[in-house]
Amino acid sequence: LFRSLAVADTVRLFALYGDLVSLLSLLPLLSEVKFGKLLRGRERKEGHESERTIPPVWAICLLVVAELCASSQLFDPSDKQAGRAFGELVRVQRKTGKGLDEALQAIEKVIGNADVYEVARLTTTIGGLAGIAIASAFGQDESQAQGRGRLHALKGGLLQMVRVLSSPQPWLLLAVVACFVLGNWSILGKLLQKPAIADMVRSAAGVFRVLGLVGCVGWTTGGGPMPTWALLSAVASVARAARLMVFERVVPKSLMDVKNMDVDSKILLQLGMDGWCVV
Repeated sequence: LFRSLAVADTVRLFALYGDLVSLLSLLPLLSEVKFGKLLRGRERKEGHESERTIPPVWAICLLVVAELCASSQLFDPSDKQAGRAFGELVRVQRKTGKGLDEALQAIEKVIGNADVYEVARLTTTIGGLAGIAIASAFGQDESQAQGRGRLHALKGGLLQMVRVLSSPQPWLLLAVVACFVLGNWSILGKLLQKPAIADMVRSAAGVFRVLGLVGCVGWTTGGGPMPTWALLSAVASVARAARLMVFERVVPKSLMDVKNMDVDSKILLQLGMDGWCVV
């Protein structure tokens, strides 16, 4: 019993640490979106301007898909995890008084709930990635915005947004996907409720995460917020791999013995994905 509790606590610790570092990795990119122009201006005055970039929008979208796949149980009607989370929020809100101490205690109680924590983690991550994707899609080039006022920069951003939204290819693709989903809604719902399909969707999170990280690294320069983001993303990948190894009771020594390896192929695939994320 003691060993089981120790393993459970260790798994939860690694999971919380990985989630925290993943959220912290978004802060350098968000700060670049908010304060990148000011930093470029200061570097230009000091005479050592560096190239500062953020990941492309398609790479950020792949990371969003990865997070959705990893939390696919929230969208399962039979699981009702999202419903339990919102029900807990409503109950806590009704019982909470108007004082600051009671509000802090209510927040601590809510965050301690596993369902509420998962919903809050997903919405926070998706919100941060969506902000970066919007800035990457509609952001104006610094060379074009240099020397212009805020109205010119706003006009350039709006024109860029209109050009992106007026392109027919994304809308046609979205229409085809929407027609397919709406036309086969009941079949897809029954299909997603099968355990094998649910496991496959959750396993696809690692593939989309690897593709997104490759896009972030390969289509950006090494300056600006990217080194800090890369370091935090690597730490988060290590935390995910450590959680998996502790949860599945994988001994590191067994991974070195290639001939007599008794580790499940699914676990090896997930560890390989996390290792590639670090690389």
